[in-house]
Amino acid sequence: MLLDALRDQGDQSLTGLCEGLQITRQAVTKHLAVLEDADLVRVRRQGRERVHTLNAAPLQLMATWVTTYSTFWNDRLDALEAQLKLGATRHADHPPD
Repeated sequence: MLLDALRDQGDQSLTGLCEGLQITRQAVTKHLAVLEDADLVRVRRQGRERVHTLNAAPLQLMATWVTTYSTFWNDRLDALEAQLKLGATRHADHPPD
């Protein structure tokens, strides 16, 4: 939800991110700390406020990785499906005695 807010609404302060959420300011702060540690959110000072920015680069790397494995597994499952269909056809051509 925080990453979505930063993506949809751009850079925001903690106050801006807390608006409309059903969790406490302290919980949002803890979530932001985890996202910052994961390099998904970057923080800069703007006057007295800390402004949070989405860093989408790690998400893009992860999406590429997932796509690679998705393609691999889709190919494997397609091959399995072809083998199962071939086996079902052979079985239908030669019913048991």
